[in-house]
Amino acid sequence: MTLLRTVGLTKRFGGVTAVDDLSIELGDVGITALIGPNGAGKTTAFNLLCGVLPPSSGTVEFRGRDVTGQPPHRIAVLGMARTFQNLELFGDMSVRDNVMVGAGAHLRGGIVSAALRLPRHRSDERAARERSDAVLERLGLGDVADRPASDLPYGLQRRVELARALATDPALLLLDEPMAGLSGGEAAEVAGAVRAIGVPTLIVEHHVETVMALSDRVLVLNFGRLLADGTPAEVRADPAVVEAYLGAEDAA
Repeated sequence: MTLLRTVGLTKRFGGVTAVDDLSIELGDVGITALIGPNGAGKTTAFNLLCGVLPPSSGTVEFRGRDVTGQPPHRIAVLGMARTFQNLELFGDMSVRDNVMVGAGAHLRGGIVSAALRLPRHRSDERAARERSDAVLERLGLGDVADRPASDLPYGLQRRVELARALATDPALLLLDEPMAGLSGGEAAEVAGAVRAIGVPTLIVEHHVETVMALSDRVLVLNFGRLLADGTPAEVRADPAVVEAYLGAEDAA
Protein backbone atom coordinates (compact mmCIF):
# COMPACT_ATOMS: atom_id res chain seq x y z
CA MET A 1 0.00 0.00 0.00
CA THR A 2 1.31 3.45 -0.93
CA LEU A 3 1.64 5.68 2.12
CA LEU A 4 3.28 8.74 0.57
CA ARG A 5 3.44 9.82 -3.06
CA THR A 6 4.88 12.88 -4.77
CA VAL A 7 4.36 13.72 -8.42
CA GLY A 8 6.52 16.32 -10.14
CA LEU A 9 7.31 18.02 -6.84
CA THR A 10 9.27 21.20 -7.50
CA LYS A 11 10.42 24.12 -5.36
CA ARG A 12 12.06 27.27 -6.70
CA PHE A 13 13.61 30.09 -4.72
CA GLY A 14 13.94 32.92 -7.21
CA GLY A 15 16.09 31.54 -10.01
CA VAL A 16 17.30 28.55 -7.98
CA THR A 17 15.49 25.21 -8.26
CA ALA A 18 16.03 23.42 -4.94
CA VAL A 19 13.80 20.42 -5.69
CA ASP A 20 13.25 19.53 -9.32
CA ASP A 21 10.42 17.28 -10.55
CA LEU A 22 10.63 14.81 -7.66
CA SER A 23 8.32 11.81 -8.05
CA ILE A 24 8.56 9.07 -5.40
CA GLU A 25 6.35 6.54 -3.66
CA LEU A 26 6.81 5.16 -0.15
CA GLY A 27 5.05 2.04 1.08
CA ASP A 28 3.75 1.37 4.56
CA VAL A 29 6.75 -0.67 5.70
CA GLY A 30 10.50 -0.22 6.02
CA ILE A 31 13.07 2.53 6.37
CA THR A 32 13.92 4.76 3.42
CA ALA A 33 16.95 7.04 3.46
CA LEU A 34 17.21 10.30 1.54
CA ILE A 35 20.86 11.15 0.96
CA GLY A 36 22.92 13.42 -1.25
CA PRO A 37 25.65 16.06 -1.24
CA ASN A 38 25.24 19.31 0.69
CA GLY A 39 22.78 21.52 -1.14
CA ALA A 40 21.15 18.58 -2.92
CA GLY A 41 17.67 19.61 -1.73
CA LYS A 42 17.09 17.03 1.01
CA THR A 43 15.83 19.36 3.75
CA THR A 44 13.76 21.34 1.25
CA ALA A 45 12.13 18.10 0.12
CA PHE A 46 11.35 17.26 3.76
CA ASN A 47 9.81 20.69 4.26
CA LEU A 48 7.62 20.20 1.20
CA LEU A 49 6.40 16.81 2.39
CA CYS A 50 5.33 17.99 5.85
CA GLY A 51 3.90 21.35 4.80
CA VAL A 52 6.56 23.71 6.10
CA LEU A 53 7.03 24.98 2.54
CA PRO A 54 4.49 25.13 -0.30
CA PRO A 55 5.67 23.63 -3.61
CA SER A 56 6.10 25.74 -6.72
CA SER A 57 4.45 22.89 -8.63
CA GLY A 58 3.63 19.22 -8.24
CA THR A 59 1.61 17.32 -5.65
CA VAL A 60 2.01 15.49 -2.35
CA GLU A 61 -0.37 12.69 -1.35
CA PHE A 62 -0.37 11.14 2.12
CA ARG A 63 -2.53 8.16 3.02
CA GLY A 64 -4.55 8.67 -0.14
CA ARG A 65 -5.24 12.37 0.44
CA ASP A 66 -3.90 15.32 -1.48
CA VAL A 67 -2.07 17.37 1.15
CA THR A 68 -0.26 19.70 -1.25
CA GLY A 69 0.28 23.05 0.43
CA GLN A 70 -1.54 22.01 3.61
CA PRO A 71 -0.11 23.45 6.86
CA PRO A 72 2.03 21.14 9.02
CA HIS A 73 -0.56 20.68 11.77
CA ARG A 74 -3.15 19.37 9.32
CA ILE A 75 -0.71 16.87 7.86
CA ALA A 76 0.42 15.86 11.35
CA VAL A 77 -3.17 15.02 12.32
CA LEU A 78 -3.22 12.51 9.44
CA GLY A 79 -0.29 10.68 11.01
CA MET A 80 2.97 12.26 9.81
CA ALA A 81 5.50 13.04 12.55
CA ARG A 82 8.82 14.82 12.07
CA THR A 83 11.94 15.39 14.13
CA PHE A 84 14.37 18.22 13.40
CA GLN A 85 18.13 18.42 13.06
CA ASN A 86 18.25 20.92 15.92
CA LEU A 87 16.80 19.53 19.14
CA GLU A 88 13.44 21.04 20.10
CA LEU A 89 13.18 19.68 23.64
CA PHE A 90 11.92 21.57 26.69
CA GLY A 91 15.05 21.39 28.80
CA ASP A 92 13.46 22.22 32.17
CA MET A 93 10.68 19.68 31.73
CA SER A 94 11.09 16.03 32.59
CA VAL A 95 11.74 13.48 29.89
CA ARG A 96 8.26 12.06 30.47
CA ASP A 97 6.60 15.47 30.14
CA ASN A 98 8.48 16.12 26.90
CA VAL A 99 7.15 12.88 25.47
CA MET A 100 3.64 13.60 26.76
CA VAL A 101 3.63 16.69 24.53
CA GLY A 102 3.62 14.26 21.61
CA ALA A 103 1.16 11.84 23.20
CA GLY A 104 -1.16 14.76 23.96
CA ALA A 105 -1.60 15.45 20.25
CA HIS A 106 -4.34 12.82 20.23
CA LEU A 107 -6.23 13.99 23.32
CA ARG A 108 -9.94 14.27 22.66
CA GLY A 109 -10.71 17.03 25.17
CA GLY A 110 -10.24 20.72 24.48
CA ILE A 111 -9.01 23.75 26.38
CA VAL A 112 -12.19 24.03 28.48
CA SER A 113 -12.06 20.42 29.70
CA ALA A 114 -8.37 20.84 30.53
CA ALA A 115 -8.91 24.11 32.41
CA LEU A 116 -11.82 22.69 34.42
CA ARG A 117 -10.14 19.30 34.92
CA LEU A 118 -13.24 17.54 33.60
CA PRO A 119 -13.36 13.72 33.65
CA ARG A 120 -12.61 13.46 29.95
CA HIS A 121 -9.43 15.49 30.36
CA ARG A 122 -8.30 13.41 33.32
CA SER A 123 -8.91 10.24 31.33
CA ASP A 124 -6.99 11.64 28.35
CA GLU A 125 -4.11 12.69 30.59
CA ARG A 126 -3.84 9.18 32.03
CA ALA A 127 -3.85 7.71 28.53
CA ALA A 128 -1.12 10.14 27.42
CA ARG A 129 1.01 9.25 30.43
CA GLU A 130 0.58 5.53 29.86
CA ARG A 131 1.46 5.87 26.18
CA SER A 132 4.49 8.02 27.00
CA ASP A 133 5.77 5.54 29.56
CA ALA A 134 5.33 2.68 27.08
CA VAL A 135 7.31 4.56 24.41
CA LEU A 136 10.06 5.47 26.89
CA GLU A 137 10.44 1.84 27.92
CA ARG A 138 10.51 0.80 24.28
CA LEU A 139 13.40 3.16 23.58
CA GLY A 140 15.32 2.33 26.75
CA LEU A 141 14.52 5.62 28.47
CA GLY A 142 12.33 4.40 31.31
CA ASP A 143 15.06 4.90 33.91
CA VAL A 144 15.45 8.60 33.06
CA ALA A 145 11.74 9.46 32.66
CA ASP A 146 11.70 11.79 35.68
CA ARG A 147 14.96 13.61 34.95
CA PRO A 148 15.03 17.04 33.29
CA ALA A 149 15.70 16.60 29.58
CA SER A 150 18.60 19.06 29.76
CA ASP A 151 20.44 16.78 32.22
CA LEU A 152 20.76 13.96 29.70
CA PRO A 153 23.75 13.35 27.42
CA TYR A 154 23.22 14.54 23.87
CA GLY A 155 22.72 11.03 22.52
CA LEU A 156 19.89 10.36 24.98
CA GLN A 157 18.30 13.72 24.16
CA ARG A 158 18.20 12.60 20.55
CA ARG A 159 16.35 9.49 21.66
CA VAL A 160 13.88 11.60 23.67
CA GLU A 161 13.08 13.60 20.54
CA LEU A 162 12.48 10.33 18.71
CA ALA A 163 10.24 9.13 21.56
CA ARG A 164 8.16 12.29 21.41
CA ALA A 165 7.56 11.81 17.69
CA LEU A 166 6.69 8.15 18.23
CA ALA A 167 4.22 9.08 20.99
CA THR A 168 2.00 10.75 18.38
CA ASP A 169 1.27 7.23 17.05
CA PRO A 170 2.43 8.16 13.53
CA ALA A 171 1.79 6.31 10.31
CA LEU A 172 5.04 7.80 8.95
CA LEU A 173 8.13 9.19 10.69
CA LEU A 174 10.30 11.84 9.03
CA LEU A 175 13.68 12.03 10.74
CA ASP A 176 15.89 15.00 9.86
CA GLU A 177 19.50 14.05 10.65
CA PRO A 178 18.77 12.15 13.90
CA MET A 179 22.47 11.26 14.27
CA ALA A 180 23.72 14.85 13.90
CA GLY A 181 26.41 15.65 16.46
CA LEU A 182 26.61 12.09 17.77
CA SER A 183 29.66 9.90 18.22
CA GLY A 184 29.86 6.64 16.31
CA GLY A 185 28.57 4.68 19.30
CA GLU A 186 25.72 7.10 19.97
CA ALA A 187 24.74 7.07 16.29
CA ALA A 188 24.62 3.27 16.36
CA GLU A 189 22.34 3.39 19.42
CA VAL A 190 19.94 5.82 17.75
CA ALA A 191 19.99 3.73 14.57
CA GLY A 192 19.10 0.67 16.61
CA ALA A 193 16.22 2.55 18.21
CA VAL A 194 14.91 3.62 14.80
CA ARG A 195 15.03 0.05 13.54
CA ALA A 196 13.30 -1.27 16.66
CA ILE A 197 10.39 1.15 16.32
CA GLY A 198 8.93 -0.68 13.34
CA VAL A 199 7.19 2.43 11.94
CA PRO A 200 7.60 3.37 8.25
CA THR A 201 10.38 5.96 8.24
CA LEU A 202 11.94 8.45 5.84
CA ILE A 203 15.30 9.63 7.10
CA VAL A 204 17.74 12.33 5.99
CA GLU A 205 21.20 11.57 7.32
CA HIS A 206 24.86 12.39 6.58
CA HIS A 207 26.25 9.32 8.38
CA VAL A 208 26.47 7.33 5.15
CA GLU A 209 27.73 4.08 6.64
CA THR A 210 25.10 4.12 9.38
CA VAL A 211 22.26 4.93 7.02
CA MET A 212 23.33 2.27 4.53
CA ALA A 213 23.27 -0.36 7.27
CA LEU A 214 19.95 0.90 8.64
CA SER A 215 17.88 1.43 5.50
CA ASP A 216 15.90 -0.91 3.29
CA ARG A 217 15.85 1.61 0.44
CA VAL A 218 17.95 4.62 -0.47
CA LEU A 219 16.96 7.67 -2.52
CA VAL A 220 19.78 9.90 -3.75
CA LEU A 221 19.21 13.56 -4.61
CA ASN A 222 21.66 15.66 -6.59
CA PHE A 223 20.95 19.28 -7.51
CA GLY A 224 17.34 18.73 -6.49
CA ARG A 225 16.74 15.80 -8.83
CA LEU A 226 16.36 12.12 -8.04
CA LEU A 227 19.65 10.53 -9.08
CA ALA A 228 19.11 6.97 -7.84
CA ASP A 229 16.54 4.80 -6.08
CA GLY A 230 17.31 1.29 -4.87
CA THR A 231 18.64 -0.94 -2.13
CA PRO A 232 21.79 0.18 -0.33
CA ALA A 233 23.82 -2.33 -2.36
CA GLU A 234 22.36 -1.10 -5.65
CA VAL A 235 22.99 2.53 -4.76
CA ARG A 236 26.58 1.83 -3.69
CA ALA A 237 27.25 0.22 -7.06
CA ASP A 238 25.63 2.98 -9.14
CA PRO A 239 28.41 4.81 -11.04
CA ALA A 240 26.45 8.08 -11.08
CA VAL A 241 26.07 7.99 -7.30
CA VAL A 242 29.73 7.16 -6.76
CA GLU A 243 30.76 10.07 -8.95
CA ALA A 244 28.33 12.59 -7.46
CA TYR A 245 28.35 11.62 -3.82
CA LEU A 246 29.86 8.43 -2.44
CA GLY A 247 33.19 9.00 -4.15
CA ALA A 248 33.42 12.41 -2.55
CA GLU A 249 32.55 10.89 0.84
CA ASP A 250 35.28 8.27 0.49
CA ALA A 251 37.79 10.90 -0.52
CA ALA A 252 36.90 12.94 2.54
